[in-house]
Amino acid sequence: MQFLGLLSATALTLLPVRLLGQDSLPRQLEQLKPAQRVRLVTVDGQRSEGPIRASVTGEAGLRLSAATSLPLSAIDSLWRRHSNTGRGAALGALLFGATTALLSSKLCSSVNEGFGCEDAGIVVVLTVAGAAVGAGVGALIGSGSAHWQLLYARPRESALGPRRDGSRLLLGLRLPFP
Repeated sequence: MQFLGLLSATALTLLPVRLLGQDSLPRQLEQLKPAQRVRLVTVDGQRSEGPIRASVTGEAGLRLSAATSLPLSAIDSLWRRHSNTGRGAALGALLFGATTALLSSKLCSSVNEGFGCEDAGIVVVLTVAGAAVGAGVGALIGSGSAHWQLLYARPRESALGPRRDGSRLLLGLRLPFP
């Protein structure tokens, strides 16, 4: 049993993992659609938010509005706004479907006076109907909220490695022993 756990852990470490925000900025800009809402944080810490008006590949820049245009070298991080409609639909379908399955199977069993459910088809139909209603309710609730997804983050230099000026930051740990 431990061998399977070790084998699984080894296999998972060998799988390629795509980290959020690790693609190049021009590649991320190519995937954005006009009028899609984005948030930019510049190198000097200022934040700009709005729909994309124009995106130019290369070092030309990104235009959010007539007044806001940034060169790519000034962008520290790029975020895209996502609606929670899909997540709400999935959670609603799961919760309503499971609840409907539990209640309809209990109802079917009680109708047969505790001898089990003889017509499982009705339980399946009610479960699917409950999941569909739950998906609709969840999508409706989820469409009212949104979250920001990181698309690009400027690579940082390591705090522990050598800096550009040649100095190094050293960290120490002191543990008191009684």
